[in-house]
Amino acid sequence: MPETQIDENEFVRRYRPFRDPDGFWHDYDWTDPVESRLINRAALEHRLWTTVDDGTGFVLLTSGWHFVNRLGYVITEVPFDADDHIDVFDPEDLEDWEERLEQEALEDGEAGEEFASGQSST
Repeated sequence: MPETQIDENEFVRRYRPFRDPDGFWHDYDWTDPVESRLINRAALEHRLWTTVDDGTGFVLLTSGWHFVNRLGYVITEVPFDADDHIDVFDPEDLEDWEERLEQEALEDGEAGEEFASGQSST
């Protein structure tokens, strides 16, 4: 299954998510009976996307119907290819998240070096 990453602008151009009157993507509520039926239908038509927290605090939109770490659902006018896995990200959020992970890796590396050498900063 090919994996693809695209930014939000490309997602909007290519798949055309349904929007609320305020212009934001409509966040479909799986607990609402009417919206739940729309979610089910969109999933069968490959037009359902899931907003997820990846477990590290980074939030992204991913193609398909997912339950783990789900925050909500977005439905698009244009279907995605069922053989593809597509992640959609906000470029600014991605940059901040990558910087945070790099900083954490550096901090973990420094802590590991202190432990290995028998030194402690406490």
